[in-house]
Amino acid sequence: YKDKFFGLMNFAYAGSGKGFSEDQLIASATGSGNYSIVNAKVKGFAVIKAVNKYFKDQSDEMPFEQISGNLGMKNKMFSYTANTNGKVGAIHETGAINVAEMVYAPDMKIQCDVKKEFMNSDSLQAGLPDFARPLVKNPDWIADDKGNVPLDVKFSGKVKDNNYSYDWARLTQNLKAKAAKELQKAAQDTIQKVAPDLGNKLKGLFGQ
Repeated sequence: YKDKFFGLMNFAYAGSGKGFSEDQLIASATGSGNYSIVNAKVKGFAVIKAVNKYFKDQSDEMPFEQISGNLGMKNKMFSYTANTNGKVGAIHETGAINVAEMVYAPDMKIQCDVKKEFMNSDSLQAGLPDFARPLVKNPDWIADDKGNVPLDVKFSGKVKDNNYSYDWARLTQNLKAKAAKELQKAAQDTIQKVAPDLGNKLKGLFGQ
């Protein structure tokens, strides 16, 4: 990962393995640990391009105040988590790789909660379901109550093939919730306007 990760890393890991060949070590390796990278920068990974596609900054690198998570190795499976929090928002990543075959097992899932001011709504429109596209021009329609826009990505299959897809479930849920609130507000506004007039008409009708 030379020239891909930058920053001050703290790393604690304990494990064991048997044999001398690569195959023997991979088959027998077991262990666990944790890490953190302060003032981190990640560059040149496909996952960064996949996420940055919808950011206003569409480069292949991403800075973080800190990245932290857990690592594990057992039965040829390397599992990991990564958590970040910075000015752009928060990212949570989970997954595992079969290091003998270099395939995701299970899929790598990345859950992003991006502050709405960093989202590129024009790029976002192309990937959304048809009903949602006209609404993303206004970031408030896709953001949650904390002002964060959900952006979820899943990587599957062989690592080298870079197969990924977007999961719009959380984002469309925000849209539906916002639409329901707007409809409710519109109905209340209508009632408030109509009720006084209706009251006056009823008074005139009954002579009170």
